[in-house]
Amino acid sequence: MTGVIDLAMEAKYLSIIQHPHIIKIRGMSSSHPCSDTFFVVLDRLYDTLSDRIKSWKKMTRRMSGLGSVRDLKGRKKEEHLGMRLIVAYDICSALSFLHQNQ
Repeated sequence: MTGVIDLAMEAKYLSIIQHPHIIKIRGMSSSHPCSDTFFVVLDRLYDTLSDRIKSWKKMTRRMSGLGSVRDLKGRKKEEHLGMRLIVAYDICSALSFLHQNQ
């Protein structure tokens, strides 16, 4: 029952929140949120933050150590760091938005 209530609350909040870094709700059923036919349609997420962190760790391991092309690895490390900083900024932006609009 707790999961059903959580889903109903999530649908309620997502239906009114508009932010580029928060998943969007595209639709939901017209049935009562506690019924077994209630559903929501969300944007597709290709991976979770946990999955992304795991892939970053693997990428970091591949870029570490001695390599024959150090300059290329240095540029890749900078790009890798930039990508992680962008994701961190996007998360902070979304959390700030949520806290300002409680």
